[in-house]
Amino acid sequence: MAWRPVLPMDERVKFALEVERGERSVAEICRIYGVSRKTGYKWIVRYRAGGIEGLRERSRRPLRSPRKTEDEWERRVVYERLKHPRWGPRKLRSLLMRGGNGEGVPAASTIGGLLKRLGFVRARRRRGHWPQPTRGPLTEAAYPNHMWAVDYKGWFRTRDGKRCEPLTVSDVYSRYVLGVQALHDQSHESAKEVFEKLFKKYGLPEIIRSDCGSPFASSGVGGLSRLSIWWIQLGIRPELIAPGHPEQNGVHERMHLTMKAEACQPPASAHEGQQHRFNRWRKEYNEERPHEVESGGARGKRRHLPGEIPILRGMGKSAEAIVAKMSVERRTERRAEGPRSGAIEGTDTRPERGQITRGAVGKTTSSATRKPAAR
Repeated sequence: MAWRPVLPMDERVKFALEVERGERSVAEICRIYGVSRKTGYKWIVRYRAGGIEGLRERSRRPLRSPRKTEDEWERRVVYERLKHPRWGPRKLRSLLMRGGNGEGVPAASTIGGLLKRLGFVRARRRRGHWPQPTRGPLTEAAYPNHMWAVDYKGWFRTRDGKRCEPLTVSDVYSRYVLGVQALHDQSHESAKEVFEKLFKKYGLPEIIRSDCGSPFASSGVGGLSRLSIWWIQLGIRPELIAPGHPEQNGVHERMHLTMKAEACQPPASAHEGQQHRFNRWRKEYNEERPHEVESGGARGKRRHLPGEIPILRGMGKSAEAIVAKMSVERRTERRAEGPRSGAIEGTDTRPERGQITRGAVGKTTSSATRKPAAR
């Protein structure tokens, strides 16, 4: 048998009617219903003043709210939110403070509460977090042009049915978006052309961080690709994040989320229109959108693109020759060594995929360049 629900309103009516009958004292009735005499007398007074309607719950909202946000500020917050539907409370507050001396601008928490109350914010589904293995500490950007982040935002089709592969490049320290290019594929040639233009405009960074996908890396020796070897020839150090861990490039990935919402949905009718959207969005993101870290643009320690790319010592005349030479050496080494002891003992002594060793690009020897063992 299910429990019968007890409603507070029904209990108050029974309480008031039993008091009116006068068969028991108020103190005894209060003990029966489990309330204090002060509460009992409060409901008696309300019942005699307003009948059964007087027993309903009353609003606890204060009659006056001296610290209430002014209606004018609420209207301005709503107006700016409608103009920038992806901006949060702190960015909206920074925008409102630009118009004056900042006096009277609501706090970010107040703006957040207002957006939530008006239905502008949807609750996020909480996800569990588990510790993940890392591949060693990543470099922390110390100044503009110290480190760039590069990635392809997930591809989509424009309305004419053609594939669009947005290649994005940003400065990690300043969060300045250096370039967003709508490409047709992820080929080495198209990516290299984009980087040549960026290097000529902004100079050369010291480090470029990317994932392990093509064309930034490969499954070959040291994870090197034609594009990353070209970077090394220019004096740029490639830095790879761990496979399946985009959070190690979190600033860049967060920028992708904003770009997708503001420049990709819905897609443009063709590549030209989509590129125009990217250019307009990049200008707004860099020059208008408030950022949590205001550290200026990407022009910092500038290094120039050399007219002729230097050739690595003893590595042929092109990136293709370098990759081919390293692959031949590796196959020769494996045939000479035979089965690795790690395969027998259950441990693998190979260098970690994606690790760029000095032996692959300099004088120090490594597993990729040591001589084959004698049979």
